Amino acid sequence: APACLTTFTRHAPGTSHRLRPISALRGLHTGAMLVGTYDNFTDGDPVEFLENLNNHMPTAKYNKLIFIERTGHTYQNKHQEVAEAILRQLQEWTSE
Repeated sequence: APACLTTFTRHAPGTSHRLRPISALRGLHTGAMLVGTYDNFTDGDPVEFLENLNNHMPTAKYNKLIFIERTGHTYQNKHQEVAEAILRQLQEWTSE
């Protein structure tokens, strides 16, 4: 079974937000992926799993990997921490 990853995306630095054909968007979006460090749907190593997944993306160097410590794929009792991590990432993107 695949890991439960939370992802959100944005346009890569230096690209516009105007509408384009789908084929023109390949490789232009970057984003963030979030996973709990106890996620057991990652073959036992959530950090390696997420890094490997990111390494297969053409925009890997622009992507942000976020690890929520001591929680699994449901982020039990970590919802506030997840919300704060997402907020920090969004604020970082809007300040660029």
